[in-house]
Amino acid sequence: MMLQVANGKQLTDQKIPSDKIAQFKFSQATVKKWFLSKTVQQIEIYQKGRSEPFVLRSDKTKLPYETAKETILQFAEKYEVPVEK
Repeated sequence: MMLQVANGKQLTDQKIPSDKIAQFKFSQATVKKWFLSKTVQQIEIYQKGRSEPFVLRSDKTKLPYETAKETILQFAEKYEVPVEK
């Protein structure tokens, strides 16, 4: 699986082998923008051997969130990765 990860202002590509993905988790998060709080959808990708997950938030992805969610679910089914909803 290929992810584009933001490191400060720079985007880098991260390649995660399918056998290294431990779990996908779908959740919501509250994000503050200026003086407002907003609830966004997010997908957490847990990798074996790494304590912090990769997080895809609906307000930060170029791809529509529903498309990303469907792609993740298809990937999880194909490679038998557990999904927590």
